[in-house]
Amino acid sequence: HHHHHHHHHHRHRLEQDMREEGFCSQRGFFVLMRICLVFAIFHLFVLWCLHNSYVGPIGIAKDKTSTADMGYYSTKMTCLEYALSTRPIEERNHFYNLHGEDFTSDGDGDDISGGGVKHKKDVTNNKNGTSDSIANTNETVLPLLNRNEILQIKIIYGNNCDGIAGQCSRAHTVILPANETVTQTTHKTSFVMNSIGFNWGKKTTSDNDSGGINKYATAAYWDKPAYRFSTSEALMFLDDKILFYHNVSIVNVTLSERCLVTGSDEGVYKQMWTNRLAQFLSPIYGMDEVIVNQVMYGIKTSKGDFRDGYLQNRETKKRWFYLKTQLEENRKVRKEFVSWLLNRIAVLIISFVAFFLITSVTALIVRLLTSSGVFILFPIFAAYRSWGVNGIDERMLDFSYPWIGRARRAIRAQNLHPMNHYVGAHIAKLFLVYTMYESCQIAWDSFLYSKSMPANLPLWIFGTAMVCEYFTIIFVRSAVSVYFFPRVVLLYFLLYHFYFYSVPCGYFGVALISWFSMLLHSMLYTVLALELPSSSRGVVSLEHPREVYSKLSWPEWSAGTPQDWTLFFPLNSRYIPIHDQGATEVIGSIETNEASHINR
Repeated sequence: HHHHHHHHHHRHRLEQDMREEGFCSQRGFFVLMRICLVFAIFHLFVLWCLHNSYVGPIGIAKDKTSTADMGYYSTKMTCLEYALSTRPIEERNHFYNLHGEDFTSDGDGDDISGGGVKHKKDVTNNKNGTSDSIANTNETVLPLLNRNEILQIKIIYGNNCDGIAGQCSRAHTVILPANETVTQTTHKTSFVMNSIGFNWGKKTTSDNDSGGINKYATAAYWDKPAYRFSTSEALMFLDDKILFYHNVSIVNVTLSERCLVTGSDEGVYKQMWTNRLAQFLSPIYGMDEVIVNQVMYGIKTSKGDFRDGYLQNRETKKRWFYLKTQLEENRKVRKEFVSWLLNRIAVLIISFVAFFLITSVTALIVRLLTSSGVFILFPIFAAYRSWGVNGIDERMLDFSYPWIGRARRAIRAQNLHPMNHYVGAHIAKLFLVYTMYESCQIAWDSFLYSKSMPANLPLWIFGTAMVCEYFTIIFVRSAVSVYFFPRVVLLYFLLYHFYFYSVPCGYFGVALISWFSMLLHSMLYTVLALELPSSSRGVVSLEHPREVYSKLSWPEWSAGTPQDWTLFFPLNSRYIPIHDQGATEVIGSIETNEASHINR
């Protein structure tokens, strides 16, 4: 208690001293620390809203009262399925009649299984764009999107659906001024010379909007789609002229914002305020994840199996992909307990592997930059001297980096080889190891972060590890912070990776923001609440820069390059100031308490 009182008194005095210095004072940093925490919690809340509303098989069960009862699709239905089911049957079945949808992965010919497939002829498109109920018999249901088709998506924001007759989220027949339409007889598909479009052949009644043309069915509107998707990767890389030449079918679909959250244009918000908030936030934090989840769970085979998918945001040019194996695995994990348990163990292991690799390689490069990085200054100093700049002396480096100072004195005394050999060797080593570090990032990305995610996400994770390392070298000196900080770093890292590996495509960018803010908060906390009292107590001082350290079992040359260590290094020795040795019971109990946990 005495100890605590003293510490508070001291902090109070410090604050009085520093109050005049504006924001860059202790009080300013306390404010900053709280801002970081609030920011992190806010983003966790945002993440929760968005994830709940958009990620996973959202599966809107159809309302029994609603007119659009989709029968077969009534169990789980994404917005995309709701929109695509407005496509007339005869447009969907041409390729499917010839080839079915099974194919061999190595590309040596298709498995021609769909020869005499029976089709549902009882689906008609009536006035308001909804389909009649499909009886779920054992007849084949046609896939919503064939393997030879490209899907183009545009999102209708806000309440721009209000003026539209019939269903707003739907597949469109692109209508052109009459003189521009070229009709081609083969597939009953009219296609357009000047737009991307290959429109669907027949105009349906809901396209005619009170005599005029629905604004979402014009070629001009579809000139720049927001997203393009196909289950065949090759189609995604072909340019529009080739697609046009090969008469590739392009399906144009508009999706309204409300439909993306609820599953249909007039859908009910299941969690009133969460869903509405998510609808407001999603354009700010990016629609990509929303659309990826829509196609993941919306584009399936007629049997309801998952398919591979390739999506491109046409504005940012960012490409997303996913494999059906990931989705099948994920479905299994949700259904069977054993799979779930094995998956949890696998996620834990891969998270620890990622943690070990990333933090270790970062520690290595940071130690090297600290010990050898300073050698870059030698050629610079030499250049300054040759230009006649005075007052620049390498002796100041000798004082800051003792191993350099001793080595320089020894080289001058022995005169066996020139100094620039020593400097050159260090610079070459630095270059080599830094190149290796960059290559590690590229190589490890491919197995640690192999799925689709926001651009540069692994770079941010490596950067985070580097920030923690530098922070440890400079600030983490007392026993308490040595005990606290590495554990917090590990905890946040694992939590983030649990989320990353558990979800096929989630809001990883938003999660990264809150991770980084939480980390910043814990750094400020370490300095303000743990380091300041320790240095005022005298356990961290100029003579003993670190309160806890690692004693080696063998002697070491003081002229040698410093040993490599990481922020997670197990320490074994502790410095106790003279006036604390054999001191009061309070301090003693603190010592033993901390000493028992010191092996970190």
